[in-house]
Amino acid sequence: MITLKNNSKSFDERISNLRNKVMQNAITLRKKIKNGTLFKFKPFSLKQKKILTWWTDKSPVKDKNGIIADGSIRAGKTLCMSLSFVLWAMTRFNGQNFILAGKTVGAFRRNVLFWLKLMLRAQGYKIKDRRADNMCEISKGEIINYFYIFGGKDERSQDLVQRNYCCRGIFR
Repeated sequence: MITLKNNSKSFDERISNLRNKVMQNAITLRKKIKNGTLFKFKPFSLKQKKILTWWTDKSPVKDKNGIIADGSIRAGKTLCMSLSFVLWAMTRFNGQNFILAGKTVGAFRRNVLFWLKLMLRAQGYKIKDRRADNMCEISKGEIINYFYIFGGKDERSQDLVQRNYCCRGIFR
């Protein structure tokens, strides 16, 4: 049997107060996102710098076809890899299609795209997230590219991509 303590505030009042706090936090978060003040870059490690610049003219690995990051959990691999992929795409191409993939579209949006959009906005990029199409239109100045979001949990997902999309690069 569960017993509740008799507090001075009623249950409904506590729920109402909690809802108000959540709404205030959401409003504050939205303002920070719009202002670009939510995401502040900290100095990158040497390994992260290598990932962020693999595609530049001075990089010794600029002609390679792919990059694999291996390391501990929460080391910043996904953050740097996704940012580097988009920076490469935006620097080298215009008007092209790219693929961003995760285990599921929902997991990718939650774990990668949310932070990627904050980082890109902090760098002056504009992002139009077209959720119905699972596509993000990313632009800066005259450059605009299209990033399609896919889940890749099974062979069916792979078949969908191979048959229906022509793209310049894939981030997985």
